[in-house]
Amino acid sequence: MLSKELKALAKSAAQMKVHRIPEPPKPKKGDMAMPAARQERPAFVLSETDLPVIKDWEHGKEYNLLVRVKEVGTEQTRWTNDKLHKTFEICEIAALPHKEGK
Repeated sequence: MLSKELKALAKSAAQMKVHRIPEPPKPKKGDMAMPAARQERPAFVLSETDLPVIKDWEHGKEYNLLVRVKEVGTEQTRWTNDKLHKTFEICEIAALPHKEGK
């Protein structure tokens, strides 16, 4: 399913809006705040079963992925400072071609 939509995606790429998530600020010397108190970037874990090409990837380099996700949960409570949080399940994933030097 994803491969068919990649062609359509290429045609609409100029219209895509990319939201870059900034790196969280480095803790200041003597900062005793718990890591959870600082805003972290979202992260997820993949195994080589999920995406075999990762076994060839190098630590610290950036790679581009295209994912199809399904929303499976929503949370908005005082524990999340009334900000909306959503949980997604990855249904399909593709590694986009990697350019050397990146």
